[in-house]
Amino acid sequence: MKISLIASGLALTLIGGGFVLSSHSNLGHAFAAVQDQDAANQKEWAKEAKLSTKEAQKEASGRVLETDLDKNDGAVMYDVVIYDGTTVKEVTLNAKTGEIVKVAVDDDAKQKLEQIREDEQDAINQKDWTKEAKLATQEAQALAQKEVQGRVLETDLDKNAGSLVYDVVIYDGKTVKEVTLNANTGKIVKVGIDDDAEQKLENLK
Repeated sequence: MKISLIASGLALTLIGGGFVLSSHSNLGHAFAAVQDQDAANQKEWAKEAKLSTKEAQKEASGRVLETDLDKNDGAVMYDVVIYDGTTVKEVTLNAKTGEIVKVAVDDDAKQKLEQIREDEQDAINQKDWTKEAKLATQEAQALAQKEVQGRVLETDLDKNAGSLVYDVVIYDGKTVKEVTLNANTGKIVKVGIDDDAEQKLENLK
């Protein structure tokens, strides 16, 4: 059984085959509970699996996006989500025998394809913008840390109203902040709580 959580104003959590509606205020606790349960399941099912994750990925053949263990009719299965160059597929195979049980277009193929294309375009942009930026990544991080002291989690180049900027994400010991600064002058443009601060804080635990 796969467990999923939709991070929006309201969330649906799959528990024991039924959906439970959670308010936004409870979203962090619900998400953490789902993550803990899923981690426990993965650990338990990994003991039953004879195939390693790498072996399962090799059998699936393609660019691997995700790999999870699941239980289907009492049997432990690997669900390997791959990008084959055209679309996104989910390959289900027996975790003990390696037999491919099912190959189908992934339920979220459209969304994942869009993300792949966005990531590919972003990689091109980052390469081009790096040539354009006068400040090096390390210089931008140093300037950002003067504004917000802490640990740098991410640094990206972006375009803001036609200007090239660095977005430096920093964990200050309490929350996650984003410092935006001009990539040519080093001028601080904005300092605020990161849009995904709650999720990033969970990942730091």
